[in-house]
Amino acid sequence: MDMARTGEWLIPHYIGEIHLTKPPLVYWLQSTSISVLGHTFYAVRLPSALSGTLAILLLFWFARRVASTRVALFAAGLYAVMPLTILPSRMTVTDSIVNLFWMAMLFAGYLRAQSPGCWRWFVALWGAASLGILAKGPVLFIPIAIVGLWWMLIRREHGVTSSTLRFFMGFTLAMIPTLIWAYAVYLNEPNAVDIWVHETFDRAIGAGDHSRPIWFFLPVLFVGCFPASAMLLIPGVNLRWKDALTNLRTGTLEGYLGWSILVPLVVFSLISGKLASYILPICAPLALLSALMLERWFKQSKPVMENGRRMPEVRWGICIGTLLFILGIGGVVGYTYGFDELLWLYGLGIAFAVSVVLVLKWDNRKFRVIGMAGFIGAWILGWAVLEELEDIAISQMSYIEVAKQTFGEPGWPGKTGVFQLEDGIIYWDRGGDLEFFDSSDQLHERLNHLIDEPILILTNAKSWDKLIETAGDLDDCCEIVNQWYQWPGAPKRYLVVCSPTSP
Repeated sequence: MDMARTGEWLIPHYIGEIHLTKPPLVYWLQSTSISVLGHTFYAVRLPSALSGTLAILLLFWFARRVASTRVALFAAGLYAVMPLTILPSRMTVTDSIVNLFWMAMLFAGYLRAQSPGCWRWFVALWGAASLGILAKGPVLFIPIAIVGLWWMLIRREHGVTSSTLRFFMGFTLAMIPTLIWAYAVYLNEPNAVDIWVHETFDRAIGAGDHSRPIWFFLPVLFVGCFPASAMLLIPGVNLRWKDALTNLRTGTLEGYLGWSILVPLVVFSLISGKLASYILPICAPLALLSALMLERWFKQSKPVMENGRRMPEVRWGICIGTLLFILGIGGVVGYTYGFDELLWLYGLGIAFAVSVVLVLKWDNRKFRVIGMAGFIGAWILGWAVLEELEDIAISQMSYIEVAKQTFGEPGWPGKTGVFQLEDGIIYWDRGGDLEFFDSSDQLHERLNHLIDEPILILTNAKSWDKLIETAGDLDDCCEIVNQWYQWPGAPKRYLVVCSPTSP
């Protein structure tokens, strides 16, 4: 928003402060969208939505090329209904866009290994790497490492020396756009280096934000990647560790997908700073691996693996998983928005009904394809219906909606400020027209200069109550007109109207 409003495209800003935690490509895309389409939720979220859609199409194309049309359809379907792929695609975070470049790198790397003499896959690999690094920085070294490690393991390229030189040449070229931007930023803001060091190293060792335990991503994997996570081949459970390691060492598609899932999961688990969306890049490989497994169920009545063990029991996993998902979502929706809103779960109810039919009819091999297609279709319907709850959620999170509820349809017409509250949604809602107060002295000085119009102060209840204890004279000119929670469990917030009367 600030880029589109001020024309400052080199150094990103967030709520008026320099924001160099990531390279700028995602911000450039969002700012361009705002410049063209205007200051709307639709405009700022459009790049993420387009990236999420293109990711589905890219997965379908790749799966069809390396497997079959049916595998491609089921891989794309499983991927499209995962919570972890849907939610970031509807948010203004970097993950959906970065994931698209990550997928392109993995797929181009595989195709390059299959056709060493085809330069278009080499160009596609490093072109996607260049864009990905410009969007997220060093985290894109992970898919680069996956591709490089797999190339070495399978030894598909003739001439280790020449292939290694080409690899590092591609890596160097991919880094150039980001290095040019970083150098330009450094010339204007020398402190940028300290920020980048913090983001790259401090967060990895626990000195940064979002510190989480090492097992944090396990529940995220099973919930966020459902229904594909209900069909996992798990080493030690339905897959021998020896066979799992053998698969990783081979040049098969399944082995490559295994690397593409395992490496990011391990790396992000070892890094202290974690957010659920970090493992979004494992969703596409997991969806394709699950689709390949499903294809064996479609072709054989009771497929077995090479070690004689049975394949995962798909029907029970998706049936029980869907039921648990409905119960979990139902509890959240009922507690957050009231039990009257549980009606919006009827789409997922259809998905559960289809999963029950799958359990009953699974022994009929010819029904499996139709049943699984119906199950994925029901999930798509379920998500489409659940999106209606998004408007309700935004009405609770957005300052504009709360202001309308408090002051009537036009909302608050005057000046607005925040006291000890950093909130990008409020800043966005006000279009950057927002005053900031970090101390009681700053607030007192501002109130002393009120002439003929009041000012609306938004703040956390805890911060305001503490302020009143030390500066009780504010009670004479300030009135709490409303209080609200952005979501259940979030700190209570106040809307405070301060009048021109001098405290």
